[in-house]
Amino acid sequence: MKSLAYSGSNLFSSAKQFVDGHDNVLLLCAYIKTSALRHLNKSKNIRQIVVRWEMKDICSGASDFDELYEYCRDNQIELFRNTRIHLKAIWDSKSTAFLGSANISGRGIESRGDNFNWELSAVVDELSVEDQQYLQNRILESQLITEERMKALRERRDSITYEEPNVPELEFPETKTDYFLITQLPFFRDVNALFKSYRNPEGLSQEDRRDLAHDLALYNIPQGLDKSEFNALVKEAFVAHPFIRDFCDWVKAIDDPRPERKASARFGAVRAWFSENTTTVPTPRAWELSEDINTLYDWICRFDSDFSQTGRPHAGGTGGSNLLQYRPGRHLK
Repeated sequence: MKSLAYSGSNLFSSAKQFVDGHDNVLLLCAYIKTSALRHLNKSKNIRQIVVRWEMKDICSGASDFDELYEYCRDNQIELFRNTRIHLKAIWDSKSTAFLGSANISGRGIESRGDNFNWELSAVVDELSVEDQQYLQNRILESQLITEERMKALRERRDSITYEEPNVPELEFPETKTDYFLITQLPFFRDVNALFKSYRNPEGLSQEDRRDLAHDLALYNIPQGLDKSEFNALVKEAFVAHPFIRDFCDWVKAIDDPRPERKASARFGAVRAWFSENTTTVPTPRAWELSEDINTLYDWICRFDSDFSQTGRPHAGGTGGSNLLQYRPGRHLK
């Protein structure tokens, strides 16, 4: 079972499993849509709800109002209002809670449609007495929504002329993904080591786990692939990456009257190209790029047999004479 629950994957199923598995559930959530709550609470195990319900939330429809109240009334759920609530917690009234970032909504916990929010949650076991006291305090300071209080809220809502502000989104002219950051390059030096780590991550150090997660995310690699599937997906994503395409095209275009130097990149020239083209800020110093470039050479030569390395790899300040050469068809001779 995954230790984290996240949108677009197992978020809603994990939340529902939590609700289904406990018979006295308290929900503390800033914004609630009744349709999502119905789906989450099919077991009818939710007994108390605390919602934010600032007047702005009610007037704007950020959180359901009449419909939520009627659902709680019809299902014997105590509904509370606490205008300071920004929690997203599903609690079993004892020592376990499902905590995260998602509101109870289609774009939140349900991950509905194609434009849902990126959310993250996890089950926390063994809440301390102090933890439970904190949650109990939030309930105790909240106001139970009675019919009389509901009437007062309706009257206040109806007295307000509310217009949703028209705030246009700012879209930067450049692409949303900045493909020329150094972090857009692979962290694992060896592709075979990457696959072995992918299949058996348990014994990895924390640093190697970080690098593994980075490379799998960079190339959008799902779990459960065999070696041939893994290599095929990594190769396809790597060679299509704009950073890699531009760099390889630059190497291919290098012109030199000496045939052995045509379409050949010296290490110093490569570091200069990186410094000029990366959008990482601050721009890495030349010596800091050596490991990234050596890794890149290995990956390019692994996935494109028209490229090869000559000489010895450059290692920081120890010097090096490594050339990256493009020789189309060399492997066919």
